[in-house]
Amino acid sequence: MSKVTFSMEDQVAVVSMDDGKANAFDFEMFAELNQAMDQAEAAKAKLVVFQGREGLFCGGLNLKLLPTLPPEKILEMVNQFGQTMCRVFLLPIPTVAAIAGHSIAGGMQLAFACDRRVVKDGPIRLQMNEMLTGMVLPSWMLRICKSVIPTQWQAEVLLHARTYSPAEALAKNIIHAVAPADQDIVAAAKQACQDLLALEPGAYSYTKRLMHGPGLAEDLAKLPAEMARK
Repeated sequence: MSKVTFSMEDQVAVVSMDDGKANAFDFEMFAELNQAMDQAEAAKAKLVVFQGREGLFCGGLNLKLLPTLPPEKILEMVNQFGQTMCRVFLLPIPTVAAIAGHSIAGGMQLAFACDRRVVKDGPIRLQMNEMLTGMVLPSWMLRICKSVIPTQWQAEVLLHARTYSPAEALAKNIIHAVAPADQDIVAAAKQACQDLLALEPGAYSYTKRLMHGPGLAEDLAKLPAEMARK
């Protein structure tokens, strides 16, 4: 069963994650997310919407799978995570995370890698919880997060593992919009990003790489040492 599906709606690519469980990142999910981004680029989409399912956007890395893997496979999986999130961050198409459910750890990382974040109103938990689970935040992840989280809130988001409601996240400019609880989240995301559809693709792509690219590959290369805490 596919964990990621792809569709096109009026030049908008919709990438939907649903593994029937926690929407946790694993090797299959990364491969399918990259395939979906390939499809979006090939279709010359003007916007890419990443969504989970109702009630759950993404639970982050599969923490049940990780302890069962040998060290080299753990590093491979964490490296694929970094490569995939950095690809989202550099994708030459505007991106939006359409969040209709809990978004934890790596799920928030995907959201932060997008240009915009739209969250459905309701009892939704938004949290970078790595400091509670003992996961190191590597340099590549900190680079992405610090590029979008306002400086005054970076410590509580990244170091203090604070949980936010949609309204709290909006008040601190961690997300861009809160959609009504009864609105379809993809429709809400498209509505919040209408201005992005008018951007000239070539200028957007080149400028985004100039803006986000410097130092990113070097940060990714630090991952093995940082995961070993050396």
